[in-house]
Amino acid sequence: MINWFDEVKKELSQIGNDELMEIILEIQPNETIVGIIDDDSIKKIMTLSWRYQQLIIAMIQGKPFNAKRYSVEIRKCNTEAKILYAIFWQSVMLSFKPILGSTAKTSLGIRKDWTIVIRNSENDEDVIDPDDRMELHEPF
Repeated sequence: MINWFDEVKKELSQIGNDELMEIILEIQPNETIVGIIDDDSIKKIMTLSWRYQQLIIAMIQGKPFNAKRYSVEIRKCNTEAKILYAIFWQSVMLSFKPILGSTAKTSLGIRKDWTIVIRNSENDEDVIDPDDRMELHEPF
């Protein structure tokens, strides 16, 4: 019997280091660099989550969109993307725990070149809570 985690491990192993997602957001003046993610396994988790998101978008934007055909697949991709996204941020919190201490994850962001930042003010609108950044599409 194959379980979900075995399937995820297989998918992660198939992502080459040259296939990692590219993050284009620049560091803002109101942000302090925490560190850079250098562990490719963590990068692959975020990349796989992003791929699931892209698959959802492709299904929704397909012409014509067949809600009946894709609703189960969209829900499956949405769930898997969210789980991987949560694993990514938990990994970041653990990787930088000595620096972050008890910093709330809502203050964290990811920027170009896999740079983790912490915002210096809670009132800034350009950094979004990691849980809210995941704008996945529900089928209905």
